[in-house]
Amino acid sequence: MKLKTQLADRLIDRDPAAAREHLREAQQLIAETVANTRSLAFGERHVALASELANAEQLFTAAGIAYTVQGELPRGAHDELFGLVVREATTNILRHAQATAVSVNLGADSVRVVNDGSPASSRSLSGLARLGERFEAAGGTLRTSSANGSFTTTATVSG
Repeated sequence: MKLKTQLADRLIDRDPAAAREHLREAQQLIAETVANTRSLAFGERHVALASELANAEQLFTAAGIAYTVQGELPRGAHDELFGLVVREATTNILRHAQATAVSVNLGADSVRVVNDGSPASSRSLSGLARLGERFEAAGGTLRTSSANGSFTTTATVSG
């Protein structure tokens, strides 16, 4: 939403029609966010990996970031955990990174998200840390690493 309104602000004088379109899209995102927040508040929404991958694609495309997904969706009882990894990684990339490309690699029992815009300073990634605790409780691991300007989040769960 913030990105859409910033784009609209930049375009308002030179391309009013495009600015209006970005504002309409922002309004739609706001309506969807309000509906999703209500669903979460009442425990009605299940986080699914496929949905989070599709949402990430829309967000990265809107931000001008190249996005690829390789592999097949992991099977098993951990779909929601893997979906949360993609959601949290997407949020962190959009908020903190200067990424031009993001890749998601799916394995039978893993998800890895890599972006090429790792900031020079390391920030506290409290959302990923809390999510790591959930992976541990499920018998898995969630690891992050930063090297050569890339930031990688890798989540695995056995069985």
